[in-house]
Amino acid sequence: MLALALYLALALLATAGSFTPSPSFTPHLASPPADGSSPLATAPLSYASQPDQSSNAPPVTTIPTFTTLRDADEYQTYLASCESLGVSAVVKFHASWCKSCQAFGKKFRRLSQLTPASAPVRYASVEFSALPSLCRSLDITHLPAVQVHRGGERVESFSCSPRRFGEVEEMLERQVPGIIKEIRGGGGGD
Repeated sequence: MLALALYLALALLATAGSFTPSPSFTPHLASPPADGSSPLATAPLSYASQPDQSSNAPPVTTIPTFTTLRDADEYQTYLASCESLGVSAVVKFHASWCKSCQAFGKKFRRLSQLTPASAPVRYASVEFSALPSLCRSLDITHLPAVQVHRGGERVESFSCSPRRFGEVEEMLERQVPGIIKEIRGGGGGD
């Protein structure tokens, strides 16, 4: 959880244009202040990066294409990060005991894997039983459910099933025109 929070905080810093992290950065604090006060209270984070050893290194993605969100703080941080990057967040709500959710989840995960990292959309998953208060506050009443957030606003919300997965693709196409054609490799096949 702490690693995800640090990762998302770095993503926010990266979007501010202050630095471009390399895949091999090491976070550290600046030297402690001479007056003996706490270095955490006064020192900004800085990043020491080691030179990239391979010239063909993949580009650094500030938010993974797929993320599992484990608490309400991660959920809020994730949405804020997506908003700051200008990408849509497609969030699936499910329960591990739900057979329909399991089948839907396989299709949802596959969709996230086929989506290019350069696409302006990111996917996340929330386990209902781990965050019942959050789910209720978001009006999740049936599982599986999908919500889409863009620009800090919830723009779509619906319950779904594996047989109605086409509705997720239609919703995604409404939010990111041309994305389904790109995912299918230029429109080749269903």
